[in-house]
Amino acid sequence: MMPQNPSRLFTLIAALCLALSPIASAIDLKVSTPKSAIRPGESTELHVIAANPTGALQTGIEVNFRMPSGFTGSQSLATPALSRGSAGLTTDEEVGWNIAQLAPGQIAHLRIMVTASSSPALPDGTAGPFEFASTVGGNADATAAQSITVDSQHVLDGAFSLETGGAATGEPSAAVLTYGNAAPSRNPASG
Repeated sequence: MMPQNPSRLFTLIAALCLALSPIASAIDLKVSTPKSAIRPGESTELHVIAANPTGALQTGIEVNFRMPSGFTGSQSLATPALSRGSAGLTTDEEVGWNIAQLAPGQIAHLRIMVTASSSPALPDGTAGPFEFASTVGGNADATAAQSITVDSQHVLDGAFSLETGGAATGEPSAAVLTYGNAAPSRNPASG
């Protein structure tokens, strides 16, 4: 049986195919770090790249993220500069990076030094999920994420020495205890 209006059926099928086909992002968003595990008080750098892989000028680009609980940061490089957020990024702070436009093939860079809290120290295994989301012209576009884990395992290594030179029996002696953290980081990137 043939529908009464075949052109209407064709239009409906075409619209359904477009709705089900994946839509490519206007911006490629990537985030990386040289260290995926840091100790309390230690820092590492997050490197965020926004690139325009299309053949068209993209405008109204904004990349947003929130500093995870227990982590602070500071902008070490942003081209262009951050549009929302303080110079010293604090825990749970909303941060915006407004990139007015990217020409075809153009890349924008953001680098943030991230530090795990040492006071109070974050528990071992705490993961800081750094999640970035971009919008282009006010529409959701791309996402990228990087996790940094707190490695607070400490192994103490020490030496004990007793100074006995000249102390008579029953007199106090001086003892010296020297210790330090001898645990190598579990981060495979560290040497």
